[in-house]
Amino acid sequence: MKSSHQHISEKTKKFLSSLSEILVQVSSYLLMSSVLIMVALVFSRYTFKYSFPWAEELTRYIIVYMALFTCASVTHDNDHIRVNYFFDHLPSLMRYSIRLFFDICIFGTMVVWVTVGFDTAIFMKFMMSGGLGISMMWPYMAIPLSGILLGIFIIKNFIQDLTHPDRDAGKSPISE
Repeated sequence: MKSSHQHISEKTKKFLSSLSEILVQVSSYLLMSSVLIMVALVFSRYTFKYSFPWAEELTRYIIVYMALFTCASVTHDNDHIRVNYFFDHLPSLMRYSIRLFFDICIFGTMVVWVTVGFDTAIFMKFMMSGGLGISMMWPYMAIPLSGILLGIFIIKNFIQDLTHPDRDAGKSPISE
């Protein structure tokens, strides 16, 4: 029988995987919508000699949200771009230590990212965008929202690194 701690852990893993999948889906829809908006803008511009004043601005905001949400999702799977050649040739204990160090550094960066992001979004609350006429708070909210998601996934990775130190190459870092 599984302990309640393992059950909660499995629920948490499932929730975070679902959250990551939702972020991928939302990012896919955002990418599709930005492409459709740009196609409509180009068509309108060259066919009717008319440009939608909001189209380019909205596309920029959509792409920012898409990129930051995708970044969070990739962090969940620990799939971000990196060169592993040298890392893979390090002793297991050193790889383990480096992973923990980077998790801590990234989490610290996310704390600053979220704090400064919220402050900036609130500061921009009364400024209006030129094309859409919306509060600039909404485009700037992409920063703290993605930072919170990244922070959650980094905490998950950190806990996973602490509880499964031997997850690379099937070796314990202590055994080398």
